[in-house]
Amino acid sequence: MADDEPKPAITIADEALTELRAQVRSLLGLIDTGRKPPPAGVIPPGKRNAGPVWKPLPKWKVRAIDADCDGGPECVYVTTPYDWEGDYSSLPIDEARALAMSILAACDWAESGPPEQARRYPALDEDDRRSGRTFICGRP
Repeated sequence: MADDEPKPAITIADEALTELRAQVRSLLGLIDTGRKPPPAGVIPPGKRNAGPVWKPLPKWKVRAIDADCDGGPECVYVTTPYDWEGDYSSLPIDEARALAMSILAACDWAESGPPEQARRYPALDEDDRRSGRTFICGRP
């Protein structure tokens, strides 16, 4: 379309379709997080790192190792595309749950915008705003 040609007017149908798409995206997000996914597979007992393995995204692995040196899975083990080959991060179970819930809350905020009560949250200082790295979307 050339610059001098008039652009088509946005109709009520276009606005309704945009709103419907947003609602469908939101509902699909609820479906995806409403139930716990089954593991992609299980490493059998007797093998290194035996236990269930989830693969939520390409090159990501989340594990609960069935038996370790202390006799049980006390941590959740996460491998990301940014780790060295064979490397992983371990999180105590309560920290892994807090991380998972924070990611769900951030997804809700990103989809819907700030909630009404957002102005009541404390402002973060410079160190909190710059710490860590954005690894979920793959951009440092």
